[in-house]
Amino acid sequence: MPSHCIKAYRLKSLIALGILAASGYANAACQYVITNAWGSGFTAAIRITNDTASAVNSWQVSWSYTRNSVTNAWNAQLSGNYSASNLNWNGNIQPGQTVEFGLQGSTNGGSLEAPAISGALCSSSAQSSQHTISSSLASSSIQSATSSSALAAGNNIAPLATASTSYVSPWETLSAVNDNNTPANSNDKTRGAYGNWNNPNSIQWVQYDWPQPYTLGSTQIYWFDDNGGVLTPTRAYIEYWNGSSWINAGNVPLAKNAFNTLALNNIVTNRLRVSMLNTQQSTGILEWRVSGTATGGSTSSISSSIPSSSSSTVSSSLSSSRSSQSSSVLSSSVISSSSSLISSSRSSVASSSASSSAPAVFPPITNQYEYEGINTGNAVYKDSNRFRLYYGADNRRGPKGNLGTHSEADVTRLLEHMEKVYDYFIGERGFKSPAQSVHASRPGLFKINLYSVTDIDAGGFMGYNGTAGLSFLVIRSNLLNAYNVSTHEFGHSITLAEYVWVDKARTGAWWETTAEWFADTFMGPITNSTNFDANSLHADSRLSIVHRNNLYQAWPFMTYLTSNPDNYPGLGRDAVRNLIRQHQGQETPLHSLARLTQPVSIQTLVGRYRARMAYADIGHPLAQQRLFSAQRDASFRARAYRNLEAVDSSTYRVLATRRPQYTGSNITPLQATGSGLISIQVTNLGNGLNDSNFTATVAIKAANNSVRYVDLANGSGNFQLSSGEEASLVVTNTPDNLYLYNAFDSTDTSPESIGLNYQVQILGARPRD
Repeated sequence: MPSHCIKAYRLKSLIALGILAASGYANAACQYVITNAWGSGFTAAIRITNDTASAVNSWQVSWSYTRNSVTNAWNAQLSGNYSASNLNWNGNIQPGQTVEFGLQGSTNGGSLEAPAISGALCSSSAQSSQHTISSSLASSSIQSATSSSALAAGNNIAPLATASTSYVSPWETLSAVNDNNTPANSNDKTRGAYGNWNNPNSIQWVQYDWPQPYTLGSTQIYWFDDNGGVLTPTRAYIEYWNGSSWINAGNVPLAKNAFNTLALNNIVTNRLRVSMLNTQQSTGILEWRVSGTATGGSTSSISSSIPSSSSSTVSSSLSSSRSSQSSSVLSSSVISSSSSLISSSRSSVASSSASSSAPAVFPPITNQYEYEGINTGNAVYKDSNRFRLYYGADNRRGPKGNLGTHSEADVTRLLEHMEKVYDYFIGERGFKSPAQSVHASRPGLFKINLYSVTDIDAGGFMGYNGTAGLSFLVIRSNLLNAYNVSTHEFGHSITLAEYVWVDKARTGAWWETTAEWFADTFMGPITNSTNFDANSLHADSRLSIVHRNNLYQAWPFMTYLTSNPDNYPGLGRDAVRNLIRQHQGQETPLHSLARLTQPVSIQTLVGRYRARMAYADIGHPLAQQRLFSAQRDASFRARAYRNLEAVDSSTYRVLATRRPQYTGSNITPLQATGSGLISIQVTNLGNGLNDSNFTATVAIKAANNSVRYVDLANGSGNFQLSSGEEASLVVTNTPDNLYLYNAFDSTDTSPESIGLNYQVQILGARPRD
């Protein structure tokens, strides 16, 4: 992994992929959570927690959007634009308990919004503000395309710059962008190429830093396009540093097999950045040239060269943007900033991870381990035994002036929390320490750097410094004490420290799943809440266990592995750690798991996991409560369980749009039509794949919520449904072979995407409405 390589989970890319893991806005006891998103629509949940000492018998909340609208709602009575009140069965909220209702909506051509929630149970101090996700893609009228390789003016000063990037694929070469080469075409890699593959539909950037300011005439970019996973951007723009902030200089043309020119009109700067995005794949650059002449000035003179009126406008714009970000919480983790939850979190963490002896104090690395040049000379910092947090105060807010300011108490609480997380996963669960460099040449343990910043799109991200061989965590400042964020990102640091999944394309989709498992495992018992997303896990159960559209929601599979309710060999408390360490070559994690669970096959294990998910019977009571709450709503049931269409009075065929993909399933609740004796025959109709096969199981839930299972050997079996029991048929796509695939690269014709085509004959019951 190269130096300066930062893995940033940016909001726009997550939304476009539909994998936004519970971005949320929490004001006291009311939380707006985005549970899924796609091009023009989204689903969300509003969660209401009673943090008072008395029971609540009814509730009502309100919110509003700038452009978004609600098209459907469940588990609440909706009125106006917008208010929601309880139904008959969910109005009562006992102290400490949470209820939620769901929404489906349209963005109406705008950006995804996360509004503030108001109501009697909600904090009155929260301010409503929508963060416009695409605001960073401001357009410019100054752009032109040319196939000429000649620069507009001056010399090519790109070779004099130091290049850095948000992310570069380990096999690509960042230094290729400024080697003064002229490519033959957009797939000419004879001199190397910069590419950020495996980051589809995400904004990535490359930056030039010069040791002195230059007056810039124009810039030219030759895009890298391999006709596969790296394509010419669908949007690209240039920004320059004015001494205090990044200013948009215009959009770069998008021609293939040519240099693309943008006039810079004598901008004076020592830092230039190009940001790029392709809505379907990743992006890359073969060559990036900049024409300029030395000015002999300094970065401070750059700012003063801007007219005062313009400078004032920029400052006001940035202030507005940051204010919006502070009040509209959109992050890569579920966020709950209820003051009562945070308070109980601290006390519970302290008691759950007590150590009999004080931990060792790790030394810091004060150079060669930085984020954006932030260090002890330009920032305030505070140390705990194993962490160092950089933040801002007065005129010490980092080189960009973007460090967040915090009270001493909040800083201390975050560091205390991180120490507890470290104790639990490193000390108790035996994961490798992120405080140890991945480079064998740098032995010992070092403080892990944390940064509180105001200007990132996501709630946080993990970065990696290749020189130090250490990860670091960047947290958006208004989420410093939203501990799900820091715990999620620390999960990434642990996965990196294990190092087995690094640079392994077929594990890429599992990184977010694993990080969310870390967050839910640690935070759930403390806050008495969970990130379990019933809509994704049931309405989209047809998707593969880890799919690019459910990365953040698939973590219950790992909870199933660690709770091991079926007592399979190789599973249990250390299953996630062992799953990572078992990895070999370029296999998928399911291939690794197959070795752990021998002689139990992955087909058997996945089939049983999917059957248990019918009633969330995976050893996670909070997840089960959330599912049961969702199942009371008719619209949820329609989305999740209408999988079959009738062929005749007893035979049903899976809908083409609901055919389960590789390791995906259909959950179909049954309604007895006779004495309770039910007979089922599932038949594979074939899907064009020679190894097509399935696992069929009936999950039967008793009135006390205990669940028993009937395996349908070869798809056939019968069972007696007793009074008070309910049953669901679960059919899972489990082909005879495990597929080697990268979830980010799957297409509709890839084997892992081809659904199981089946029909089922049911006697004594029918699919329940």
